[in-house]
Amino acid sequence: ISPVADQEAVIPLCQKYNLAVLPVVIKTGEIVGILTFDDVLDVVEEENTEDVLKQAGVTPTNTPYLETKPSSLP
Repeated sequence: ISPVADQEAVIPLCQKYNLAVLPVVIKTGEIVGILTFDDVLDVVEEENTEDVLKQAGVTPTNTPYLETKPSSLP
C-alpha cells in the first residue's frame, strides 16, 4: 500500500487477501514500513467508533466529553 493511501483502504486489502502484514511501498518499489495486523485492528476500531458516534448524533472530539465545556460542543 502507498504511504499516502487513506487508512480505510487497508481494511479491505487485509480482509481480501487474509494478510497479517502489509508492506508500505513508495513509487520506486522501496519498502518504507509495514502495517501489522494489530495496526489494522486499531484502524477498524477507530473507524467503527467514529461511525457509532455519527449514528448517535455525537461529534467526535479529541478531549473526553466529561472534560469538555458545553459551550465548545457543536
